[in-house]
Order: sequence, then C-alpha cells, then structure tokens
Amino acid sequence: MEKIDSLFLDFRSDQRNLTLGLAIDGMNPYGNLSSKHSLWPMLVIICNFPYWLCMKRKYMMLFILGSRQLGNDIDVN
Repeated sequence: MEKIDSLFLDFRSDQRNLTLGLAIDGMNPYGNLSSKHSLWPMLVIICNFPYWLCMKRKYMMLFILGSRQLGNDIDVN
C-alpha cells in the first residue's frame, strides 16, 4: 500500500479518491474436476479507511460470479 501511495502522490492527496483492495479465487463448487461449473468469489475492501474500520463487515463487498468452465476448448493464439 505504501509503495502505491508513493508512486501516485496526486491520487492519494485527493480525499475523494478511493483505494480498493481486491481478493479473488476460483473454485469448483462440486469438488469434481470434470464438472463444467465454477464459482469466483470476489472480496472488495476500501483501503482508505483505518484498518479497524475497513475490516468491518458493512464496509466489505462480496460478489460471487458463476460461469461454465471452458474445459478443453481453450483457444490460445
């Protein structure tokens, strides 16, 4: 966080700007590797708040994205 703040001084100096932390991890809901479904929980935290406040449940945002996996039909060009 300090490294980002030192690189973008103009952004950090304006109180209206938000710094967000993002954590994302994909998982297979059925525990079977041959399943064609996946879930992607995303947790977003507002980092401008003090630590004791940004870790409160009401200031965290949780998104759960679901989709079908591509399986073996991945085209890498």
